[in-house]
Amino acid sequence: MSSSEKPLFREVQYFRQWWLWLIITISFGSALGGSIFDFINKAPESRSMNELLFNLAITGGIGLIVILLMLTMKLTTEVRKDGLYIQFFPLQFSTKEISTHRLTRCEARTYSPIWEYGGWGIRFTFRNGTAYNVSGNEGVQLEYEDGKKILIGSQDAKKLQKAIQSITEA
Repeated sequence: MSSSEKPLFREVQYFRQWWLWLIITISFGSALGGSIFDFINKAPESRSMNELLFNLAITGGIGLIVILLMLTMKLTTEVRKDGLYIQFFPLQFSTKEISTHRLTRCEARTYSPIWEYGGWGIRFTFRNGTAYNVSGNEGVQLEYEDGKKILIGSQDAKKLQKAIQSITEA
């Protein structure tokens, strides 16, 4: 997404939902607490400080990786005169062009991330197609002549819809 022209639409979304961080914190805390609880409840002669430190290091390392992943994960959506582009970093290192040719529908809509797509992220379903979403329940539904469906989540779905329509009508 490194073009010198100014995009018609640009949005960067991050995973910043409070409940998601609560789940991560509870999971991480439970894993650390479980390691300590296991150590404390062992018979004194079978306790191994090396085992405890190893368990805490593994749990802490995995927790740190998850936290860093969630802090850096972002969905960038751009509409330019020459096309529609998305990047779900760090899952996609390069920008992906979403075809706007042969569109039969481009509509801002409210959807159910969990019921329709099984959650947030890059989601694939046979019935509803592909979704790229980070938070909320608003997005732009794209449908193609061949029946393919793509939903792009957005905090400003109507503006995204107008920008996509402006490049498909030109």
